[in-house]
Amino acid sequence: MRILPELEKTIALAKLIESTGVAAITIHGRTINERSMHRNRNEVIQAIAHSVGIPVLANGGSRDIIRNHEDIEYFRQLTSATGVVIARAAMWNPAIFKSLQVDEPLPKLEEIICRYLTLSVRYDHHIAGAKYCVLRMLHDFGGTPIYEDVLASNELRDLCAIWNMLDVYDHEMSNRLERLKNHQLTLNNSTVNCNQEIISSPSLSVSSDSLSVPEKRPRVEEHLLNTTTVLVNDNNVLGVKINNFEETVLSIPYERRFWPDHGTSPKQILREHCKLLKWDSPKYETIEDRNKRSFFSTVLVNGKRYRNTSACKSKKYAEQAAVLVCLHVLGIPDGKVHADENNKVTLNNK
Repeated sequence: MRILPELEKTIALAKLIESTGVAAITIHGRTINERSMHRNRNEVIQAIAHSVGIPVLANGGSRDIIRNHEDIEYFRQLTSATGVVIARAAMWNPAIFKSLQVDEPLPKLEEIICRYLTLSVRYDHHIAGAKYCVLRMLHDFGGTPIYEDVLASNELRDLCAIWNMLDVYDHEMSNRLERLKNHQLTLNNSTVNCNQEIISSPSLSVSSDSLSVPEKRPRVEEHLLNTTTVLVNDNNVLGVKINNFEETVLSIPYERRFWPDHGTSPKQILREHCKLLKWDSPKYETIEDRNKRSFFSTVLVNGKRYRNTSACKSKKYAEQAAVLVCLHVLGIPDGKVHADENNKVTLNNK
Protein backbone atom coordinates (compact mmCIF):
# COMPACT_ATOMS: atom_id res chain seq x y z
CA MET A 1 0.00 0.00 0.00
CA ARG A 2 0.98 3.64 -0.43
CA ILE A 3 0.76 6.01 2.48
CA LEU A 4 -2.01 8.57 2.97
CA PRO A 5 -1.40 12.30 3.55
CA GLU A 6 -2.24 11.90 7.26
CA LEU A 7 -0.20 9.56 9.47
CA GLU A 8 -3.16 8.56 11.63
CA LYS A 9 -5.23 7.49 8.62
CA THR A 10 -2.26 5.63 7.17
CA ILE A 11 -1.79 3.62 10.36
CA ALA A 12 -5.54 2.98 10.55
CA LEU A 13 -5.53 1.65 6.99
CA ALA A 14 -2.56 -0.61 7.73
CA LYS A 15 -4.35 -2.01 10.78
CA LEU A 16 -7.50 -2.55 8.74
CA ILE A 17 -5.50 -4.53 6.19
CA GLU A 18 -3.89 -6.49 9.01
CA SER A 19 -7.34 -7.38 10.35
CA THR A 20 -8.17 -9.18 7.10
CA GLY A 21 -5.64 -11.87 7.98
CA VAL A 22 -2.79 -11.04 5.59
CA ALA A 23 0.60 -12.47 6.49
CA ALA A 24 2.58 -9.30 5.71
CA ILE A 25 2.17 -5.85 4.22
CA THR A 26 4.36 -3.81 1.86
CA ILE A 27 4.48 -0.06 2.47
CA HIS A 28 5.61 2.44 -0.15
CA GLY A 29 6.58 5.73 1.46
CA ARG A 30 4.80 8.01 -1.02
CA THR A 31 1.16 8.89 -1.65
CA ILE A 32 -0.70 7.76 -4.76
CA ASN A 33 -0.21 11.20 -6.32
CA GLU A 34 3.54 11.31 -5.71
CA ARG A 35 6.30 9.96 -7.91
CA SER A 36 10.00 9.22 -7.53
CA MET A 37 10.84 12.93 -7.56
CA HIS A 38 9.17 13.23 -4.15
CA ARG A 39 10.82 12.20 -0.89
CA ASN A 40 10.12 8.72 0.42
CA ARG A 41 8.71 9.09 3.95
CA ASN A 42 10.73 6.47 5.77
CA GLU A 43 9.50 7.69 9.15
CA VAL A 44 5.92 6.81 8.18
CA ILE A 45 6.96 3.27 7.26
CA GLN A 46 8.70 3.05 10.63
CA ALA A 47 5.57 4.23 12.46
CA ILE A 48 3.49 1.59 10.70
CA ALA A 49 6.05 -1.12 11.52
CA HIS A 50 5.72 -0.21 15.20
CA SER A 51 1.91 -0.16 15.03
CA VAL A 52 1.06 -3.52 13.45
CA GLY A 53 1.83 -7.05 14.48
CA ILE A 54 2.66 -8.49 11.07
CA PRO A 55 5.89 -8.16 9.06
CA VAL A 56 6.26 -4.87 7.20
CA LEU A 57 8.20 -4.72 3.93
CA ALA A 58 9.61 -1.28 3.12
CA ASN A 59 9.53 0.07 -0.43
CA GLY A 60 10.46 3.33 -2.15
CA GLY A 61 14.13 3.74 -1.29
CA SER A 62 15.61 3.11 -4.74
CA ARG A 63 16.18 6.74 -5.67
CA ASP A 64 17.45 8.21 -2.41
CA ILE A 65 19.11 5.37 -0.49
CA ILE A 66 19.62 2.03 -2.20
CA ARG A 67 22.60 1.95 -4.54
CA ASN A 68 24.38 -1.25 -3.49
CA HIS A 69 23.75 -4.39 -1.44
CA GLU A 70 24.72 -2.87 1.91
CA ASP A 71 22.21 -0.05 1.42
CA ILE A 72 19.38 -2.58 1.51
CA GLU A 73 20.05 -3.42 5.14
CA TYR A 74 20.49 0.26 5.98
CA PHE A 75 17.08 1.04 4.47
CA ARG A 76 15.52 -1.84 6.40
CA GLN A 77 16.90 -0.58 9.70
CA LEU A 78 15.95 3.01 8.89
CA THR A 79 12.31 2.00 8.47
CA SER A 80 12.27 -0.68 11.22
CA ALA A 81 10.90 -3.05 8.58
CA THR A 82 11.17 -6.82 8.46
CA GLY A 83 12.28 -6.79 4.84
CA VAL A 84 12.75 -4.60 1.79
CA VAL A 85 11.04 -4.62 -1.62
CA ILE A 86 13.19 -3.32 -4.48
CA ALA A 87 12.14 -2.43 -8.01
CA ARG A 88 14.04 0.29 -9.87
CA ALA A 89 17.28 -0.15 -7.93
CA ALA A 90 17.41 -3.77 -9.08
CA MET A 91 16.74 -2.78 -12.70
CA TRP A 92 19.48 -0.15 -12.56
CA ASN A 93 21.94 -2.56 -10.98
CA PRO A 94 21.06 -6.27 -11.21
CA ALA A 95 24.18 -7.03 -9.12
CA ILE A 96 22.70 -5.20 -6.16
CA PHE A 97 21.90 -8.49 -4.44
CA LYS A 98 25.57 -9.38 -4.27
CA SER A 99 27.42 -8.14 -1.20
CA LEU A 100 30.49 -5.95 -1.53
CA GLN A 101 32.09 -7.92 1.29
CA VAL A 102 32.52 -11.16 -0.65
CA ASP A 103 35.93 -12.02 -2.03
CA GLU A 104 34.68 -12.30 -5.59
CA PRO A 105 34.53 -8.87 -7.28
CA LEU A 106 31.23 -7.50 -8.49
CA PRO A 107 30.59 -7.93 -12.22
CA LYS A 108 30.98 -4.82 -14.34
CA LEU A 109 27.94 -3.28 -16.00
CA GLU A 110 29.14 -4.31 -19.45
CA GLU A 111 29.47 -7.91 -18.29
CA ILE A 112 25.95 -7.88 -16.84
CA ILE A 113 24.47 -6.48 -20.05
CA CYS A 114 26.31 -9.05 -22.19
CA ARG A 115 25.07 -11.91 -20.01
CA TYR A 116 21.55 -10.52 -20.17
CA LEU A 117 21.64 -10.21 -23.97
CA THR A 118 22.93 -13.77 -24.27
CA LEU A 119 19.92 -15.04 -22.34
CA SER A 120 17.59 -12.76 -24.30
CA VAL A 121 18.70 -14.30 -27.58
CA ARG A 122 18.71 -17.82 -26.16
CA TYR A 123 15.11 -17.60 -24.98
CA ASP A 124 13.79 -15.33 -27.76
CA HIS A 125 13.07 -12.30 -25.59
CA HIS A 126 11.10 -9.60 -27.41
CA ILE A 127 13.17 -6.60 -28.53
CA ALA A 128 10.89 -4.16 -26.70
CA GLY A 129 11.47 -5.87 -23.37
CA ALA A 130 15.19 -6.28 -23.97
CA LYS A 131 15.62 -2.60 -24.87
CA TYR A 132 13.66 -1.55 -21.80
CA CYS A 133 15.85 -3.59 -19.46
CA VAL A 134 19.12 -2.47 -21.05
CA LEU A 135 18.05 1.18 -20.96
CA ARG A 136 17.23 0.83 -17.27
CA MET A 137 20.75 -0.46 -16.66
CA LEU A 138 22.08 2.53 -18.62
CA HIS A 139 19.97 5.08 -16.74
CA ASP A 140 23.10 7.03 -15.74
CA PHE A 141 24.23 7.24 -19.37
CA GLY A 142 21.24 9.04 -20.89
CA GLY A 143 22.17 11.07 -23.96
CA THR A 144 25.45 9.24 -24.56
CA PRO A 145 26.17 7.55 -27.93
CA ILE A 146 25.72 4.05 -26.50
CA TYR A 147 22.37 5.03 -24.99
CA GLU A 148 21.22 6.44 -28.33
CA ASP A 149 22.40 3.29 -30.12
CA VAL A 150 20.23 1.18 -27.82
CA LEU A 151 17.25 3.45 -28.47
CA ALA A 152 17.74 3.03 -32.22
CA SER A 153 17.90 -0.78 -32.05
CA ASN A 154 15.12 -2.66 -33.82
CA GLU A 155 16.26 -6.25 -33.25
CA LEU A 156 18.19 -8.27 -30.69
CA ARG A 157 20.96 -8.52 -33.27
CA ASP A 158 21.29 -4.72 -33.20
CA LEU A 159 21.70 -4.77 -29.42
CA CYS A 160 24.31 -7.50 -29.62
CA ALA A 161 26.24 -5.55 -32.25
CA ILE A 162 26.62 -2.60 -29.86
CA TRP A 163 28.63 -4.81 -27.49
CA ASN A 164 30.45 -6.74 -30.27
CA MET A 165 28.43 -9.89 -29.56
CA LEU A 166 27.44 -10.90 -33.08
CA ASP A 167 29.32 -14.19 -32.73
CA VAL A 168 27.35 -14.90 -29.55
CA TYR A 169 24.12 -13.95 -31.33
CA ASP A 170 24.82 -16.29 -34.25
CA HIS A 171 25.81 -19.12 -31.91
CA GLU A 172 22.70 -18.79 -29.75
CA MET A 173 20.42 -18.47 -32.78
CA SER A 174 21.93 -21.61 -34.30
CA ASN A 175 21.37 -23.52 -31.07
CA ARG A 176 17.84 -22.19 -30.74
CA LEU A 177 16.93 -23.21 -34.28
CA GLU A 178 18.31 -26.68 -33.60
CA ARG A 179 16.18 -26.95 -30.47
CA LEU A 180 13.12 -25.84 -32.43
CA LYS A 181 13.76 -28.49 -35.08
CA ASN A 182 14.08 -31.20 -32.47
CA HIS A 183 10.94 -29.97 -30.75
CA GLN A 184 9.04 -29.95 -34.05
CA LEU A 185 10.13 -33.51 -34.79
CA THR A 186 8.85 -34.56 -31.39
CA LEU A 187 5.53 -32.81 -32.03
CA ASN A 188 5.21 -34.38 -35.47
CA ASN A 189 5.80 -37.86 -34.07
CA SER A 190 3.24 -37.22 -31.34
CA THR A 191 0.75 -35.96 -33.92
CA VAL A 192 1.19 -39.06 -36.08
CA ASN A 193 0.60 -41.34 -33.12
CA CYS A 194 -2.40 -39.28 -32.04
CA ASN A 195 -3.93 -39.31 -35.55
CA GLN A 196 -3.52 -43.07 -35.79
CA GLU A 197 -5.41 -43.48 -32.53
CA ILE A 198 -8.19 -41.15 -33.73
CA ILE A 199 -8.52 -42.94 -37.07
CA SER A 200 -8.68 -46.32 -35.38
CA SER A 201 -11.34 -45.14 -32.93
CA PRO A 202 -14.84 -44.81 -34.46
CA SER A 203 -16.08 -42.87 -31.43
CA LEU A 204 -13.71 -39.94 -32.03
CA SER A 205 -14.08 -37.32 -34.75
CA VAL A 206 -12.72 -33.84 -35.42
CA SER A 207 -14.94 -31.16 -36.95
CA SER A 208 -13.63 -28.35 -39.16
CA ASP A 209 -15.17 -25.80 -36.78
CA SER A 210 -12.82 -26.86 -33.99
CA LEU A 211 -9.85 -26.01 -36.21
CA SER A 212 -10.96 -22.45 -36.99
CA VAL A 213 -8.54 -19.64 -36.17
CA PRO A 214 -9.90 -16.81 -33.99
CA GLU A 215 -10.08 -13.40 -35.59
CA LYS A 216 -7.13 -11.17 -34.72
CA ARG A 217 -7.18 -7.54 -33.72
CA PRO A 218 -6.53 -5.09 -36.56
CA ARG A 219 -2.90 -4.13 -36.88
CA VAL A 220 -1.44 -0.75 -37.63
CA GLU A 221 -0.76 -1.61 -41.25
CA GLU A 222 -4.39 -2.62 -41.81
CA HIS A 223 -5.59 0.64 -40.30
CA LEU A 224 -3.36 2.73 -42.55
CA LEU A 225 -4.65 0.94 -45.65
CA ASN A 226 -8.03 2.59 -45.02
CA THR A 227 -6.49 6.04 -45.50
CA THR A 228 -7.78 7.61 -48.71
CA THR A 229 -6.42 11.16 -48.74
CA VAL A 230 -3.26 12.59 -47.21
CA LEU A 231 -2.81 16.33 -46.58
CA VAL A 232 -0.07 18.35 -44.90
CA ASN A 233 -0.83 21.87 -43.70
CA ASP A 234 1.50 24.75 -42.85
CA ASN A 235 1.86 23.60 -39.24
CA ASN A 236 3.38 20.26 -40.25
CA VAL A 237 0.28 18.48 -38.97
CA LEU A 238 -0.58 15.41 -40.97
CA GLY A 239 -4.25 15.25 -41.89
CA VAL A 240 -6.15 12.41 -43.56
CA LYS A 241 -9.75 11.63 -44.39
CA ILE A 242 -11.16 8.28 -43.32
CA ASN A 243 -14.80 7.36 -43.81
CA ASN A 244 -15.67 11.03 -44.45
CA PHE A 245 -14.11 12.09 -41.14
CA GLU A 246 -11.19 14.51 -41.14
CA GLU A 247 -8.31 13.06 -39.15
CA THR A 248 -5.36 14.86 -37.57
CA VAL A 249 -2.25 12.81 -36.88
CA LEU A 250 0.50 13.86 -34.46
CA SER A 251 3.14 12.19 -32.33
CA ILE A 252 2.86 13.40 -28.72
CA PRO A 253 4.29 11.05 -26.06
CA TYR A 254 2.04 10.26 -23.10
CA GLU A 255 3.72 9.51 -19.76
CA ARG A 256 1.42 8.70 -16.85
CA ARG A 257 3.72 10.33 -14.27
CA PHE A 258 2.94 13.79 -15.66
CA TRP A 259 -0.76 13.41 -14.79
CA PRO A 260 -0.62 12.30 -11.14
CA ASP A 261 -3.84 13.84 -9.82
CA HIS A 262 -7.24 12.20 -10.13
CA GLY A 263 -9.67 14.20 -12.22
CA THR A 264 -7.08 15.90 -14.40
CA SER A 265 -6.30 13.26 -17.02
CA PRO A 266 -6.53 14.28 -20.69
CA LYS A 267 -9.63 12.11 -21.18
CA GLN A 268 -11.42 13.75 -18.28
CA ILE A 269 -10.50 17.22 -19.52
CA LEU A 270 -11.86 16.40 -22.97
CA ARG A 271 -15.02 14.87 -21.52
CA GLU A 272 -15.76 18.05 -19.56
CA HIS A 273 -15.08 20.16 -22.64
CA CYS A 274 -17.54 18.11 -24.69
CA LYS A 275 -20.19 18.41 -21.98
CA LEU A 276 -19.68 22.17 -21.84
CA LEU A 277 -20.17 22.54 -25.60
CA LYS A 278 -22.94 19.90 -25.68
CA TRP A 279 -20.98 17.68 -28.06
CA ASP A 280 -21.39 13.92 -28.16
CA SER A 281 -19.08 11.97 -25.86
CA PRO A 282 -15.69 11.12 -27.39
CA LYS A 283 -15.48 7.75 -29.12
CA TYR A 284 -12.27 5.71 -29.17
CA GLU A 285 -10.80 3.20 -31.58
CA THR A 286 -7.66 1.29 -30.61
CA ILE A 287 -5.41 -0.93 -32.68
CA GLU A 288 -2.46 -3.07 -31.69
CA ASP A 289 0.88 -3.51 -33.41
CA ARG A 290 1.66 -7.04 -32.29
CA ASN A 291 5.15 -7.00 -33.74
CA LYS A 292 6.13 -4.15 -31.41
CA ARG A 293 3.56 -4.93 -28.69
CA SER A 294 2.30 -1.37 -28.86
CA PHE A 295 -1.11 0.28 -28.95
CA PHE A 296 -2.35 3.27 -30.96
CA SER A 297 -5.70 5.01 -30.51
CA THR A 298 -7.89 7.42 -32.41
CA VAL A 299 -10.53 9.61 -30.78
CA LEU A 300 -13.59 10.95 -32.62
CA VAL A 301 -14.71 14.36 -31.35
CA ASN A 302 -17.38 16.55 -32.95
CA GLY A 303 -17.04 14.88 -36.34
CA LYS A 304 -13.23 14.93 -36.41
CA ARG A 305 -10.70 12.22 -35.69
CA TYR A 306 -7.43 12.67 -33.80
CA ARG A 307 -4.73 10.01 -33.87
CA ASN A 308 -1.45 9.78 -31.97
CA THR A 309 1.40 7.87 -33.62
CA SER A 310 3.40 7.69 -30.39
CA ALA A 311 3.42 4.05 -29.26
CA CYS A 312 1.86 3.17 -25.90
CA LYS A 313 2.16 0.03 -23.81
CA SER A 314 -1.57 -0.33 -23.13
CA LYS A 315 -4.96 0.50 -24.61
CA LYS A 316 -5.71 2.84 -21.70
CA TYR A 317 -2.56 4.89 -22.27
CA ALA A 318 -3.11 4.93 -26.04
CA GLU A 319 -6.53 6.54 -25.55
CA GLN A 320 -4.99 9.22 -23.33
CA ALA A 321 -2.36 9.84 -26.00
CA ALA A 322 -5.01 10.28 -28.70
CA VAL A 323 -6.75 12.87 -26.55
CA LEU A 324 -3.48 14.80 -26.24
CA VAL A 325 -3.58 15.33 -30.01
CA CYS A 326 -7.16 16.55 -29.81
CA LEU A 327 -6.45 18.96 -26.95
CA HIS A 328 -3.36 20.25 -28.73
CA VAL A 329 -5.27 21.00 -31.93
CA LEU A 330 -8.19 22.58 -30.06
CA GLY A 331 -5.83 24.69 -27.97
CA ILE A 332 -7.07 23.30 -24.64
CA PRO A 333 -4.62 22.97 -21.68
CA ASP A 334 -3.91 19.26 -21.23
CA GLY A 335 -3.34 19.35 -17.45
CA LYS A 336 0.23 18.09 -17.72
CA VAL A 337 2.47 18.82 -14.75
CA HIS A 338 6.19 19.53 -14.81
CA ALA A 339 8.89 19.18 -12.19
CA ASP A 340 11.56 21.84 -11.97
CA GLU A 341 15.07 21.36 -10.61
CA ASN A 342 13.72 21.75 -7.07
CA ASN A 343 11.17 18.97 -7.66
CA LYS A 344 8.29 21.44 -7.47
CA VAL A 345 5.31 20.51 -9.60
CA THR A 346 3.74 23.12 -11.87
CA LEU A 347 0.64 22.91 -14.04
CA ASN A 348 0.80 23.28 -17.81
CA ASN A 349 -1.60 26.13 -18.60
CA LYS A 350 -0.28 26.95 -22.02
